[in-house]
Order: sequence, then C-alpha cells, then structure tokens
Amino acid sequence: MDYKTGERLTKYRKKYGYSQEALADKLGVSRQAISKWETGESAPDTDNLIALAKLYNVKIDDLLNVDPEDLNNKDNKDRRDKVIINEDGIHVTSDNAEVKIDKDGIFVDGKKKEFHDHDDDDDDDEYKKANPKLRLVRKIIDGIGFGIALIVYIILGALLPNQMGWAVYWTLFFIPGIIDSIFSAVIHKKVSKFNIIFLVCFAYLFVGMRFGIWHPTWAEFILIPVFYGIAKPIENYYKEKNNDKVIDAEVNE
Repeated sequence: MDYKTGERLTKYRKKYGYSQEALADKLGVSRQAISKWETGESAPDTDNLIALAKLYNVKIDDLLNVDPEDLNNKDNKDRRDKVIINEDGIHVTSDNAEVKIDKDGIFVDGKKKEFHDHDDDDDDDEYKKANPKLRLVRKIIDGIGFGIALIVYIILGALLPNQMGWAVYWTLFFIPGIIDSIFSAVIHKKVSKFNIIFLVCFAYLFVGMRFGIWHPTWAEFILIPVFYGIAKPIENYYKEKNNDKVIDAEVNE
C-alpha cells in the first residue's frame, strides 16, 4: 500500500475522532497494525477494508483511490448539516463544526471534550470559603467517626444481655454519615446536602429493633421526598437571587 492511501486512512480516522487505539479496538486488530496501514508499511485485508468503509460511511474506492486533496474537498461538501446515527454513535457535521458522540466520549473537530457539572464548581467554591476550623472538624469526624462507632458497638454488644447489643446497635454506623452530612450542608450552604436518607433509616431500624415498633414508624420514609421536594426549590430560589445580585452589581460598575 502506498503512502497516499495511508494518508487517506489517517484523515478518515481523525475525521471521525478515533485514536489509533480506539480504531484498533473497533476492528479487532492491534494498534501497530493501524500504524503500519497509515505509514504505508502494510495494507488492511479485504475484511478490514469493508469494516473501515462501513465505519466511515464511504465506499472502499474512497479509501483506496481518492486523492487526499479530493478527500478534503469532499469533506467540505459533505459537512453541510449532516447527521448520522447508528450503532457506533451520533456523528453531526456542518459548515462550521463536526461533532461525534460515542462510547469513547464527545469529540469536536476531532478533539475530545471534557465536561463537568457547574454545581460541583459552586460546591468547591463554598468549601474553599468555609471556616477552616469547620473543615478541620469535619476531617476529624471523617477520620475517627466510624472507629468510635465500632468501639461503642463492640462494648454494647459485649455488655447488653440477650444479644441485644449485637442485634440492635450496628445501626450506630449510620451516625458518622449523618453528622458528616450536617457539616457538608453547613459548609456548602445547601440543605439538600444533609443525608435525610441515613437519618430516616437509622431511626426506623433502631426503634423497630430496640422497641419492636415497626408500625406506623414506616411512615417516616415519606419525609425523604418531602425533604428534597422542599430543599431543592429553596436552594434554587436563593441561587437565582444571588446570581441576580451579582449581575446587578456588575451592571452598576
């Protein structure tokens, strides 16, 4: 296989956002094989040519006989508002951009893009601005909370009669998580950070196993959707209100 054919294979691979490793995985060959095809040291066999043509939505002749310059011109003509959806993912091309979405990620003009949740950024900012002593206390609780719960559990298990301690007080392991979520809610200034699920489960299991009261305490699980149903809208309201203040301040400046 000549160099120009290898160059065409390279152009098609990059056009569709594949690395040599990703393309090798698709075809079931080694990365070294892809590299040799693209440098002209060897040529793909018929099965691999068919697989490549199908992957790139072209004819085999386009892979073997089209000049690289013609390929560029052909790409420019085909880029007008074209959407391809198949088992490999979604491929969108237009006059100005090319986007491919597959199991390997999101590629814009052949470059992989990373995205993250802006709410996480807000949380990080709040955490950095939080009182250092408050953060230190949280770290200490994270470090020793479960250790303390384990010690108390062993002591109660050994001292209480009729296996009561072993059977009931394992629920103490919920408490470090509950306490940590309180600090998280305060530090991030978000009520929804409080782990209401742990609290409800702890209360239900402890009361049920310690006192045998399982009904109607099950009704406390209703608190979970109620809690989040109230906390989230309140947080969104204050977030929008703070954003409006920031915008007003910038306008006034």
